[in-house]
Amino acid sequence: FFEKFGVVAPLRPPEFRNRIQTNLLYYRTNYLIIFSFICGVCFFKQPWLLLGLVVIGASWGFLFSNRRRVYSIGGKKLTERQTFTALGALSFLIIILTSAIFYLLVILGLTASVILSHAFYAVPNMKAKLIAQKEKVFHGA
Repeated sequence: FFEKFGVVAPLRPPEFRNRIQTNLLYYRTNYLIIFSFICGVCFFKQPWLLLGLVVIGASWGFLFSNRRRVYSIGGKKLTERQTFTALGALSFLIIILTSAIFYLLVILGLTASVILSHAFYAVPNMKAKLIAQKEKVFHGA
């Protein structure tokens, strides 16, 4: 049964690193789908997280696109540093209220564990090795 998976008992670190690099290059679309699925589950479970991240992204995008504009609160003009500090504090508050840090760690942790377990159990086939070699040659890795 286990011969089907091609698991070789303990891999040395250079072999494991090479297997991870080969699998990342060959299965990157599959890993992106897994990452997207885990993100979707987290956003479905916590919809306020998605809303909070959209608000934060839109706020920072608006601020960077209107950098020359002077903002004021109660008639007092804010410097650029004060504006960025206020938006940073607001972003931090939204991140805390939506548990974004927890869900970000869950998304990254689950995705990394799936990728590492797949790299450990899935022996790259010849086509995967060939593609990895081409990527290394063309990108100088």
